[in-house]
Amino acid sequence: AAALLLFSVPLILFDLRHGFLNSKNFIKLFTEGNVIENTSYFTRLGDTSQGFIRHALQLELEPMLAMVVIFAFALLTYAIYTKTRSKLLLFLGGSVVLYILGFALLQSPRHIHYFGPAYVGFYLILSSAIMFMKDKTMIRALGVLILSGFALLQLPKYYFFTQAPNHQIRHARE
Repeated sequence: AAALLLFSVPLILFDLRHGFLNSKNFIKLFTEGNVIENTSYFTRLGDTSQGFIRHALQLELEPMLAMVVIFAFALLTYAIYTKTRSKLLLFLGGSVVLYILGFALLQSPRHIHYFGPAYVGFYLILSSAIMFMKDKTMIRALGVLILSGFALLQLPKYYFFTQAPNHQIRHARE
């Protein structure tokens, strides 16, 4: 009960300070039904998958490829479950997939903090896949491949490599 209260207090305070915005929208979800977009569910699922992958892995993928990644994640979750029989890992992976499927129903934008409940399960399943591999050489090779690939994909986003310098030290001395 104390943990529920501890984690609920910030949400309650936010709602009080903003005129019960979250509560009104939650009630509107069930009474008016206007929080669901007019576009097809498949399109919204692609946008939701794309937004999740963009925020979770910092990768820009096409919506269809992002849905393939989410489907592969679901298969990975099932494979890990069949190997370990861990209901916790099945619950975490399943909750990520269900969160994505459920969030695709809504018309709200796909902001980074909206995916918060799904990140932990996503990262735990990905790390579990590596952890349950038997061959140490394969684990090391996969680790180097993942880190190198991630670094190379992120390299264009580092402004100090791709843009003219802003001379911060010179500005600090002046």
